Amino acid sequence: MHFVYFADKKLERFYDFLVERTEETMTNRTIKGMEGNAEAKGKGKIGKVLSLLGLADVELEARVSAAGKLSFEREVVTTFTPPQKLKALLLKLHSEDRIAILSPDALSSDIPQEGTPAFLWASLKTDYGRRSEDDIWRKRSAILTGSTGAFEVEVQASIAYMESEGAWLRWDRPRQMAGFGTLIGVDVQKLRLELDPIVLAYAQPA
Repeated sequence: MHFVYFADKKLERFYDFLVERTEETMTNRTIKGMEGNAEAKGKGKIGKVLSLLGLADVELEARVSAAGKLSFEREVVTTFTPPQKLKALLLKLHSEDRIAILSPDALSSDIPQEGTPAFLWASLKTDYGRRSEDDIWRKRSAILTGSTGAFEVEVQASIAYMESEGAWLRWDRPRQMAGFGTLIGVDVQKLRLELDPIVLAYAQPA
């Protein structure tokens, strides 16, 4: 699995969500693609999220309730690879209806709240108007801007988490990218969203 940006320490902070649930009907299952999540609301949408990030065929061991809720035991999660952990987190948040999906069909009425975990599928580029090349090297962080659906998007991307320190130099024109992180800014009037990313990748063919 290859990501152009991966902040594993930020990903680890989300693992309080991956705790064992106690429900009356739980079955152990290996999840590949969307198996085991068939009853979950919005199956098609989260399936596309996994495909765009290249995670659809990553296998996971999980417990699934009759209601489509997912459970990951801590001792199992500790053995997961980074892509498995990312997929587990996305599926867990989705099964609890806690993730915002920001895609080209996002409407202005779908404004999420600050602090919401969010998946992003957008055309992004390094914005030298917001932060010059010299400032990027000095501050060790680039600003990526673009749009998706009804929203303008801003992503604060630390050089420390990029596949190479100069990765942002290749994003001098808009590129289709997929990512996941936390919304740290929401401007309702301007329909502008600011994302603190955990992972970014070139969007896989849908």
